[in-house]
Amino acid sequence: MEIAMLILVAWVVVMYFGAEYMRKAAEAKGYGPEYNIFVICFLLGFFGYMYVLTLPDLILREQMKTIADRLNNQKQDEWSINEELPEL
Repeated sequence: MEIAMLILVAWVVVMYFGAEYMRKAAEAKGYGPEYNIFVICFLLGFFGYMYVLTLPDLILREQMKTIADRLNNQKQDEWSINEELPEL
C-alpha cells in the first residue's frame, strides 16, 4: 500500500511540473489563463502536452500581420508618389 501511495504522489508531482512548464510555454505563445492550459495538461498528461505544442503562436501571428500591414502601407505610399509625378 505504501508503494502505491508513493507512486501516486510521484505521478502527481511530475504531472504538476509538466503542466506548469506547458502553461508557461502557452503563455509564451500568447495564450492567457482563460484557456486553462494548466488544468488541461494536468488532467490529460501527454495529450495535453501535445495540445499545447500544436497551438498556433498568436504573438508571432500578430507580428507578421503588423509587418505585412507596414509593407502594404509602404507600397501604397510609393504608388501615390509615382502617380503624382508629371509625364516626361
